[in-house]
Formats: sequence, C-alpha cells, structure tokens
Amino acid sequence: MTLKPAERQATSEQLAANFERSGLTREQVCEDLEFSDDELDAALELRELVDPVDVWVLRDYLQLAVRQASAEPVEFTVLTEEARTEAYKWYILRDAPQPGTGSAADTPESADVD
Repeated sequence: MTLKPAERQATSEQLAANFERSGLTREQVCEDLEFSDDELDAALELRELVDPVDVWVLRDYLQLAVRQASAEPVEFTVLTEEARTEAYKWYILRDAPQPGTGSAADTPESADVD
C-alpha cells in the first residue's frame, strides 16, 4: 500500500492528534509497542522507510488509548477498515497491545477499532 504525499500528511496529522488525545507519554508508547524513539517518530511521521505494520499497530494502539482516556479518537481517512482489508493482502498485521500493559488487546474487529 503506497500512500500519496497528501495521504501521508493527513495520516501523520491524525496519528499526532490521537497521540495527544491519548494523554500518554512517548516513553509509555515506546515501552508498550517496543519501539525506539526513532521508530516512534518514523511511524508518527510516516517516513519513507517506515514499516507499514508499525503504522497500523500505532494507529490501533492510539485509538484504544484515546477510548481508554474516555475521549473520542480522531477518525482516520486513509487507514480505514477497508484499507486494513487491503493491507492484509500485503502484510502480516499484528494486534496492538492494551495501553499501559504491553499485552495484546482484543483483535481490532472485536475491540471495535475504526
């Protein structure tokens, strides 16, 4: 799945907005997702060589975290459930961990992740 520059920008902004709404620190996110600081930045910014699986995991994790904080997540305009179906054709997606625990959450479908 290749994103156009405008899609990359929109997705990066949506990830950043959900990160802010989550109330989590960079350290918490890196610990739960087992990301380095650079890997987190690469996923948040959708850098050219970022692992797409990392972006999907970050997306799902942040949506869970925002809901856990009793807030409404910013909707994703590119990383939609339809796009997830397409991504499964190319990548082996993994479940996001439950925020604050590092342990796997329910599958995105059963967790009602948009």
